[in-house]
Amino acid sequence: MRYSNQNVAVLGAGLSGAAAALLLKAEGANVTVLDSADEKKLLKSTIDNLRAQEIRVICGAAADQDTGKYDFVVASPGIDPTSALAQNFSSRRIDIIGELELGWRSCETPVIAITGTNGKTTTTEMLAQMLNDCGQKTIACGNIGKPLSEVAREKIKYDVLTVEVSSFQLETIQTKVCPSFVRAKLPSVPTPIVLSFAWLRAPSFLKTNQSCD
Repeated sequence: MRYSNQNVAVLGAGLSGAAAALLLKAEGANVTVLDSADEKKLLKSTIDNLRAQEIRVICGAAADQDTGKYDFVVASPGIDPTSALAQNFSSRRIDIIGELELGWRSCETPVIAITGTNGKTTTTEMLAQMLNDCGQKTIACGNIGKPLSEVAREKIKYDVLTVEVSSFQLETIQTKVCPSFVRAKLPSVPTPIVLSFAWLRAPSFLKTNQSCD
């Protein structure tokens, strides 16, 4: 299995964090989910499901102060890199990737990614409908619907994945993007990623509007 016996921390116990944790567990990793929120404020069914899969869950101040040894860390979208939770790991120089990057690495299906300031969801849903109507089986996922990690874990056969990508998710991408992010799996398509950046409204923690060439 891809992550057999590796110790991996997942930051965030929300939908994307849980999806990442379950994918990692299915790929043989020893998984710990950490969330700064008090456990009572988190969705009980999610926490119970993670623990039922023998995934360790640490919440509250204990998460921010965790000193466990990990091979790498997966951050949920929206985890502020300046937060105590993220800084606990980055200060120790532990490699941090995003949930989107994790899902991409485990995905064996071509991907079309849509991002931008406005219109991402509408464009993603419209494109997914067009592809399905043309006989190309797809699903709108990522920042809408199912996280990419969940789709990768389910291993349902699609012709292509239509993925909405937020700026938060792009912050933790390591695979080269724009357009090589998908060109690697769609060599016959010159620019299969759809972009509509408008950096005037970029999140405050994105320090640069450097183009991703």
